[in-house]
Amino acid sequence: MSYADPLRYTDIMRLRYLLAAFTLLAGLAYAQQVPRPAGEFAIGMNSGSQVLLSQYSGKVILLAFLYTT
Repeated sequence: MSYADPLRYTDIMRLRYLLAAFTLLAGLAYAQQVPRPAGEFAIGMNSGSQVLLSQYSGKVILLAFLYTT
């Protein structure tokens, strides 16, 4: 009884490219969905006040979450 040949490097690379292409196409298909409004979001400031996302309705908001130790 003989076993199948193991995967060669070129076969593995082809599979990786195929997976990358599939992931890209799936992401593009998901991005084509109709956008919906973001849910309410509040951030507590150091001064004790809160900033609400609804205060910036109609504007582009960029949230950057930083992790520091």
